[in-house]
Amino acid sequence: MSSKILIAFSFISLVILMIYQLYFNDEENNQHQQKISKYTTGVLIVGTSADYKPFEFQENDKIVGFDIDLAREIAKHLKMELQIKNMPFYAIIAALQSKKIDLALSAMSKTKKRSKSMSFSSIYHNSDFALLLKKNTTIDGIVDMNNKRIGAQTASTMETFLKENAPSSVKIISQDDNNQLIENLKIDRLDGVLLEIEQAIAYLEGHYEFTYVLIPESKAYGFAVAMPLESELVSKVNEVLEMLEDNGFMNYLRKKWIKGANANLNDENQKIQIRGFAFQND
Repeated sequence: MSSKILIAFSFISLVILMIYQLYFNDEENNQHQQKISKYTTGVLIVGTSADYKPFEFQENDKIVGFDIDLAREIAKHLKMELQIKNMPFYAIIAALQSKKIDLALSAMSKTKKRSKSMSFSSIYHNSDFALLLKKNTTIDGIVDMNNKRIGAQTASTMETFLKENAPSSVKIISQDDNNQLIENLKIDRLDGVLLEIEQAIAYLEGHYEFTYVLIPESKAYGFAVAMPLESELVSKVNEVLEMLEDNGFMNYLRKKWIKGANANLNDENQKIQIRGFAFQND
């Protein structure tokens, strides 16, 4: 009889603990939401360069990806309507400076140089550089790039890295669109394209002739939301990012979009339950 009482007591204690955790998580999210007061009525204009799978890219005439889902969630919590503006990556900085867009979500690395002309949120994702190349090409690092033709996106941190670190014999080919670089790699006009590792892995799909190598000499940068200098949105966006990290949404995005994140989210109608929130996979 005593063992039955002990089992019953343990079960009741577990139920009470689960109820407490659900209540605590709801209270935590409510506190975050109360801090994120309504910024303004109207439209949140977000700039992106939709050539950077899996963060932003074209699929079935729509712009989709990690950053696009994040932009949608930020707009929702700011109680604003989302408008996505697709543009070349190099044009994003000018659009922020002229305040033609409210913020940029485009796998943009937070650097000291960029921080002089724009404001950034806290970092929401960290990445490393990788070189995409054909399997019959041998390049293991910067020293192996001698006399090679290496491509990078115009105005990207990859382009800056090559200009500052590659041997003088390297021919750096900069183009506005990463997809153009990939096409040139296919037809042997380039020996490699410097990307972030997530994009390099994404380009392996359907391209069996490609492989990639990590560039050990590269410095890891973190992605952040970019905004006009001294924008009033900075604190609000940071509060939203903190809430989305706490409630599990950021982890959901990593599993949905980034290969190797131990997720199977291929069913379009699939939902994932995170601390009391249901997120549609769309």
